[in-house]
Amino acid sequence: MTSRSILQVFEDFQKARLTFSQTIADLALRPQNVQIMKNANVLDLLKPLINDIIPSVRQCASIALGRLVHNDSEIATELIETGLLPILLQNASSGNKYQKTAVLFVLRSICKHNERMAEIIVKSGGLQTFIFCLEDFELSVKESAAWGVGYIARHSKQMAQECVNQGVLPLLMLCLQEPELSVKQIATSAITDIAKHTEDLAMCVVDAGIAPYLVKNLHNSDEKLKKQSLAALSAIARHSIELAEVVVESEIFPTVLQHLSHPCPGVRQNAAAVVRDIAKQSQELTQLVVNSGGIAALLEIILQPATKEPESRNDARLPCVTALGFIAGHSAQLAMTVIGCRTVQSLTGILNGSTDDALLSAVAWTISQIGRHSPEHAKAIASTNIFQRLVELYESPKSSVDLKSKCHNALKLCLQNCLLVSALEPLLFNAPPEILKYVLGQYSKVSMRKSAVSSVSTKTYAPNNLEITGNKINLTEIKQEKRNKIFPRKNLVIESAEQEEPNIIIKRPCQIQENICPKKPPLYVYKNCLKTNTTEYKNTEILSKVLRQIKETSKVEDFEKILRNLCQSDNFLNSQKEYKRKNKTDEVLEYFQRQNIYDQFFGQHYEYLSEIRDNKSYPESILDKVEEYSPHMMTVLRETSQNNEEMQTEIIQAVVKDELSIESESATDIAAQPNEET
Repeated sequence: MTSRSILQVFEDFQKARLTFSQTIADLALRPQNVQIMKNANVLDLLKPLINDIIPSVRQCASIALGRLVHNDSEIATELIETGLLPILLQNASSGNKYQKTAVLFVLRSICKHNERMAEIIVKSGGLQTFIFCLEDFELSVKESAAWGVGYIARHSKQMAQECVNQGVLPLLMLCLQEPELSVKQIATSAITDIAKHTEDLAMCVVDAGIAPYLVKNLHNSDEKLKKQSLAALSAIARHSIELAEVVVESEIFPTVLQHLSHPCPGVRQNAAAVVRDIAKQSQELTQLVVNSGGIAALLEIILQPATKEPESRNDARLPCVTALGFIAGHSAQLAMTVIGCRTVQSLTGILNGSTDDALLSAVAWTISQIGRHSPEHAKAIASTNIFQRLVELYESPKSSVDLKSKCHNALKLCLQNCLLVSALEPLLFNAPPEILKYVLGQYSKVSMRKSAVSSVSTKTYAPNNLEITGNKINLTEIKQEKRNKIFPRKNLVIESAEQEEPNIIIKRPCQIQENICPKKPPLYVYKNCLKTNTTEYKNTEILSKVLRQIKETSKVEDFEKILRNLCQSDNFLNSQKEYKRKNKTDEVLEYFQRQNIYDQFFGQHYEYLSEIRDNKSYPESILDKVEEYSPHMMTVLRETSQNNEEMQTEIIQAVVKDELSIESESATDIAAQPNEET
């Protein structure tokens, strides 16, 4: 045989090895072929080829091995057990750029599967190999090494900390400055995998000076690089206020808001995540987002028409809804700003049209953050008829546990502030018991507030020592300190006495849940006319009620009219007929001063009535008094959008209509009786 024939045999064997390696690599692309090749002991056949003397054979064998390991974790475990790992690490440090790339592909495919395998690679020196290759001049080698670092760091904070301790971050920052897009993309992804775990790791990323380069890459036209850069910024900003401020100081606004309208769904989603992670940190950062137009930019995504796959993993509505919840949760003013942009209507549309539990949970949580501040916020929620939908989701067996919890919390926070009866009424029939209790509590509030409008000035209390047994009243010594200060010339002292008084009815305030509404003070109302010798006492009681209501009169004319008509009653002016048609307050006051009941009651009102008589104007303290006696009632009045004079007029109308009454005959009826000529 000639030498040519002998060499031909070696060439054929070399071609066969190369063909075998290439064929295995091609077959390994299909996951369904992996199990068949595993049963054929493919690793035993590839093991000698990994250390072949021909570089092309080693390269193809490494690629085939990497694809097999990538598709099956059992092959990765078998590869480690067969002792191929040291051979691969040796090839990575001594081969050419193609061999290095192939070996790095095998190593990162092993690290991909779980933390245990990644830890084995780190202990075997694989992390040092990645760092060594990050310093290579070949961009393809840098890319593969950065990819491997990301696969190691993503598993746990311990693995990420090990990467940081080995000095990976400065090399990744250099990769961000490379002109090759793929290198920038993979390096940015690795930075995200490191920064996402803890605040300390994110601080290490910031200390390495990486944040400005991430913001700079947002101006690149590549969609994937934008998406990865936004993900890295979100991973940094989510941990603390300080890190969020670092991201903001990198001049991320308004660039990030512009990316909310990017055509790529992934870019929109990550941009919304950045806004969310910044807004949740503090009210100051949230205000910065709002001032930059963040609410409008977020609503643009929510208001976009639904696509064919609205529940895809790249749906940007989820972080947008969550971001709005964080904005509204910081303060009542920011929540009102969110409401003013018609956000509630948009959220209602999602709640009625979506079937994704995660998105529905986010919407329910955002609604709770908007409506929890005050009745005005809850009214904006209730006006969209959203409570019934929340109840349906809460009772639906298809809803997840998290969704039910979010719906319950939203109903609780909103209903505790809601005073809109039209929104509460349907829940009386449909709400479960755990929700119905909040509805009934609000009905108690509404009814008490309505009565408080008409009884706000009735701040009178029975003496502590007044005891009622059957039809007997035991009056012990009562000293009116307030009156004595005004009129020290006379002291009202009623010695202990017992009187038989029939038909006594005591109206006491209804008992309601505490902290819902201030209790109305008890009123002692006498049903029928008393005996002849106690008529003066009854007249005093009626007059006492009238004058208590006069304190809330909004106009001098109304005040004069009530007193004048009251004086025209036969119960008061049987002997003073000439005062029936007096029209001046001075004369009315003069009349009262002549009555025997002056010392018993009228003295304590003299200062107030004289002030009205002298000034001829309404005192400005009425709304302040209402605020003092019943602040919740003032909230009800303000919701009507009335000015101060209209609110005062409404109070007077309620007082005159409802509170000047006794059971048999009301003071209003007495005042309204026509004048009779005697």
